[in-house]
Amino acid sequence: MKTNELNDDRMEEVLRKLPTIKDRRSKSEVYRSVKAHMHEPAPRKPKWFPALAAVVSVLLLVVLSFSLVNEMKGTDEATEKRSEDRASSANEDKRDVAQPLRRQEYSMADKSIAHPAVVPSLQAAVKEPHVTLTVADKNAMFAVPFTFLVQNGEDRFAASSKFETVLKSRLGVEASALTSYAFKEQGDVLKLVTTPGQFESFSTTQGDMFVKGIQEAFHYSSYKKVELYTGNQKGAVVGNFGSMSDIDIEHYQKKGYVRYPLNQYKNLLVPTLTSYERIDEAVQAMKQTDDSIGVVSSVPAGVEIGIEQTDSDHITFTLSGAKVADTEEGRTFIQALMLTARDFQYKYVRITGNREDTIGEMNLEKEHAVPLAPNVVKGAN
Repeated sequence: MKTNELNDDRMEEVLRKLPTIKDRRSKSEVYRSVKAHMHEPAPRKPKWFPALAAVVSVLLLVVLSFSLVNEMKGTDEATEKRSEDRASSANEDKRDVAQPLRRQEYSMADKSIAHPAVVPSLQAAVKEPHVTLTVADKNAMFAVPFTFLVQNGEDRFAASSKFETVLKSRLGVEASALTSYAFKEQGDVLKLVTTPGQFESFSTTQGDMFVKGIQEAFHYSSYKKVELYTGNQKGAVVGNFGSMSDIDIEHYQKKGYVRYPLNQYKNLLVPTLTSYERIDEAVQAMKQTDDSIGVVSSVPAGVEIGIEQTDSDHITFTLSGAKVADTEEGRTFIQALMLTARDFQYKYVRITGNREDTIGEMNLEKEHAVPLAPNVVKGAN
């Protein structure tokens, strides 16, 4: 308490020493002055400030909009360029694969080009040796087979190189890749000798067509497999497939046969892309036309097909509905049926029920051995 009292005394002493403030105004004057200041209006903000703020906001929005549009445009252009690059790459890949079947325009009036006949199949009665070559179709989906007769005593693989000219200049397709491969026969095995890196740059599609081409070409032979070698070493690198040593040959693929029109040849036969468990399913697939992959039904309109399997070697097709005439379409249909039967391991075919007994050189009243191979090129030697 004493300390507080001393402090209070000290404070009073200090206050007495402060200078005296003299205001000569009376209380009424001070009151009027304060009251006058209370009624003064507050200082106004400039009227142009909101307008200026709005203009600045608009300018800022415009700048940001241009920046955003340019950024989006750049992104769209980059995305479009990447899409075009991918599409170009895919098209380039497809062109590389489909190169062997590039269609060429030939005038049918040009007498300097002799177009050889192509018949639907090679009959079992033919004893001449033959070789089947394949070329990739323009969509890189089918390995289209072409069968050539080889003269007696002539090596079929050495002879195949001369068929390159036939494919290119007379059939209107590029040479089969098989003509550039070095095959050697070793019993029921074929040895394919490659050079280092020969197939290493293949894309997935090219590798797939390489394998499919070999399997389809030797589908009609007695060879069980193709062995790949790089020089003297077993195995070869085939693009994205990696190292491969063997390609197994499946002789009975359980497929139906449909038409594949090419240039002036409207009735080439190719096996369907799909395999089937039952032959009636494969025969039904023969009726399908698919423009997207370039195939046409091999069954004439209005023709129905009944199937009777006598045993594991014999089969009978009974035709009903529309008559199968002795025309190119009719002959192609009969051979497509017989090739389909071959693909299901049947050896003999009988065709009944048609109102015309003779189609081409076939008497339908008799049983016939299945064909050896499709699409025989006549007069190629």
